Amino acid sequence: MPAADPGPPPPPAAPGAPTPQGRRFVLVLLLLLGALLTSMHAYVVNYGENRSMRKERHERILSMTGEAPWAYRVLSPALAEGTSRVVGPLMARPIDRRESGYLLWRLAWTSGFLVAFHRLLERWLPATWALLGAVLIAALHGPSYLHYWYQPDSPGDLFAWALAALLTLQARDRWLFPLMLIAALNRETAVFIAPIHLALRWGEEAPARTLGRAAGLGLCWLLPYLGLRAWIPVEGWAGGMSVADIILDNLTSVEWLGYAALFLGGWAPLALLDWRDKPPALRRLMLVMLPYLALVVAFGRVREVRLLLPLGLALIPSALISLRARLEPGAGPSSPAGPPSSP
Repeated sequence: MPAADPGPPPPPAAPGAPTPQGRRFVLVLLLLLGALLTSMHAYVVNYGENRSMRKERHERILSMTGEAPWAYRVLSPALAEGTSRVVGPLMARPIDRRESGYLLWRLAWTSGFLVAFHRLLERWLPATWALLGAVLIAALHGPSYLHYWYQPDSPGDLFAWALAALLTLQARDRWLFPLMLIAALNRETAVFIAPIHLALRWGEEAPARTLGRAAGLGLCWLLPYLGLRAWIPVEGWAGGMSVADIILDNLTSVEWLGYAALFLGGWAPLALLDWRDKPPALRRLMLVMLPYLALVVAFGRVREVRLLLPLGLALIPSALISLRARLEPGAGPSSPAGPPSSP
């Protein structure tokens, strides 16, 4: 009996387009990078020299005591606690039972961010350059694991920013509202989901519609923000420092400024080249980073470069566009916008 006709072969991929197998390889690579970074974070932070302080911070947040702003960042400790109760019985040591929840959520958020960021880069860059950008921001995670001992909310916040940008470009706007509500329970800087959406959507529909949606997102942030502050009593600001004290430290500490400059120096300046040639949405997204950077200087410590990682959401694609123009002269404009494909 003759074999069934398999039919015509599938059409060849467009020149330069990744194959399905290539996309699977990229996905596996990004997930493994997320696992490696989580393992590194476990060695440096979770099981670091301040692990006893982590236990105290965890318990104080769950008991709704402590200082602002960390006492209000309830989502990550609550998720870690719930997860640890499920997987903890499999662990022998108490520290493993507690930190297992934190590490599993860090793995999910870090890997999810790398995948979302790669898909975001595909909006403006061809496949090889998009992968380069994802690997670059993965490499930047390593130096960001210094100068702090808790802060479990940062990877979730970074993932929320990237996911909000991706949902906006995919026109899946209704998902932004639950995302904002959840992210606001994790960290105050979730408020930037609204301007990120505004920057990437502006000009594609009636301005009143875009502004109304951004205002609705702002309300979804404000309700949890005010609710947490009405619900949780705090004992003052962390460390007893004023904004003036923090700004002075950030602008006068040579060590802090040097570390931040080295962190940004290899890629951030490239983002400012060829400003007029960059996609308008990307230029607007870079401008959104200015108030965020001001908040870091006023309320953070610039040597904690984990706070500078969100800048990569806008600056890395812009930097790679400028770098590609110089390494591949005549390669043409960036990849046209369209539904981004999965890695």
